[in-house]
Amino acid sequence: MNTFSTNKRSLMAVLSRLVKTAGTKRCTAEQRRLVTFVVDSANVKLSTANGESVQCAVLEADSTQGNWGASVNIHDLQRIVRAQIGRDITIASSANGTLDVGTAHVATCDSKSDGFIPFDTTGETTIPSWQLADFLARTIYATDDSSSKYALGGVQFEIATRELATISTDGRRLVLAATSIPAARIMPLVDEPCIEFSTGIIPAGFLRIVSRAVVGTAYVHIELGSRNVRFTAFSSSDNIVARLESRLIEGKFPKWRDVIGKPSGYEVIGMVDANDLASVMRQVKAIATDDKRGADFLWCDDVLSITYASELGAVCRTLTAIGPHDKPLTLALKLDYQFVLDLAASAPNQVLEFRGRPEPKKVNELFAEGVDFVSVIMPMD
Repeated sequence: MNTFSTNKRSLMAVLSRLVKTAGTKRCTAEQRRLVTFVVDSANVKLSTANGESVQCAVLEADSTQGNWGASVNIHDLQRIVRAQIGRDITIASSANGTLDVGTAHVATCDSKSDGFIPFDTTGETTIPSWQLADFLARTIYATDDSSSKYALGGVQFEIATRELATISTDGRRLVLAATSIPAARIMPLVDEPCIEFSTGIIPAGFLRIVSRAVVGTAYVHIELGSRNVRFTAFSSSDNIVARLESRLIEGKFPKWRDVIGKPSGYEVIGMVDANDLASVMRQVKAIATDDKRGADFLWCDDVLSITYASELGAVCRTLTAIGPHDKPLTLALKLDYQFVLDLAASAPNQVLEFRGRPEPKKVNELFAEGVDFVSVIMPMD
């Protein structure tokens, strides 16, 4: 039997917080006011949604058995939990479509009647959960939630046939993570009737919830609509573990292919281990000040030299590039140390290939390419 045990007071506190999201005026009469449980060996995740927002909480369980999930009416559950006697409470799923809460029972709801606002799917794809988590880790950090340009506060999802591309930018850096980088660069240029192409800007805050919800699942089915998006995570046995939905951000995403789509004229500087680069940038961060974010980067003879100094100290480190080149390019740039740290930390255990443009009169963006992503960082003045 699938069960978990927890403290009654802790469960009531979580439900009281989640009930503020469930069952708002935006829900129609047919939409149920649901709370969804996702139980694994480590903890219990609870979430509610009303079609526009999603709220999640993690409940510490004294013990769990099985990996399972269920959705019930949050008000019914709250009333039953409150009536139970004792300090701890055990909740179990049964085969007859009910959730046993202590000595009482509450009916579970069909996963299709999940309280989300229905929408017409314009594009969909399925990818492994680990791959989606990697894409989100590589793109969310480059968003800007505080910008007056709302589109910069989300990640652009683009789906064409079976290919998925995720893009983010805050105006000073840009990241593309995709199942196929070459295909992503030409997605909208494919002029074939059989090719379906759909896009949507998904809020970064919601994607952070998604990245946590898909941990431990096997694969995720993504559905893009004209106004919202739906993520459905499945177990290895093809059972639904979690389903999350959000409104899309209205607005026009920057023309990112103008920057990253045609990297012509850029020469390979060298390849650097991302872990080593992240280690150096963490040393820089330890002595950095808010008024001085620029670190000096010098590529010369297949060696990368990183220099930073403030009133708190100085860092001067060199990293030997992996794979020497016949004609190594010499290039000097001043880059925001936090941008470089975010880039390196998002790609652990990868080798980053850096590209630059030798013409000094042009804006010399720095390209960094990994296994499944490309990043561009604008230099500081």
